Amino acid sequence: MYGPAQSYPQAAQSYQQVGVQTASPARLVAMLFSAFDARLAQVQQAAAQASSASPVADAALQRALAILGELEASLDLEQGGSLAANLLALYRYMRERLRASDRQAALAEVRRLVAPLNAAWAELADSAPAASGMTAAVA
Repeated sequence: MYGPAQSYPQAAQSYQQVGVQTASPARLVAMLFSAFDARLAQVQQAAAQASSASPVADAALQRALAILGELEASLDLEQGGSLAANLLALYRYMRERLRASDRQAALAEVRRLVAPLNAAWAELADSAPAASGMTAAVA
């Protein structure tokens, strides 16, 4: 499928791009939540292994915060009503906690908060395509 000039990382990136471009809105949100949790896990692991600030942890935390920003930006407060407003408040609270000085406690709390959302969006993305129309209002 890929010629000799295309390396494995390039092929993997191409595959990922196609996956994102063809995903339903619900699948995209599920992918964001999954990536957010994965970055938080990276921060936890790197922070547990290093006694001081780690470049790996810092980079993963910045990526997690960027993903959280994407989730915030995807909210439609007009159509989503109180659900979207509550999610916005939750996302802002998570952002505030991730910037706290007690990093391990904050990471554990945010991962507990995001777990049900991650599971719900994964389930929604796996369900009937008609359900994906909700994403515009409450992603």
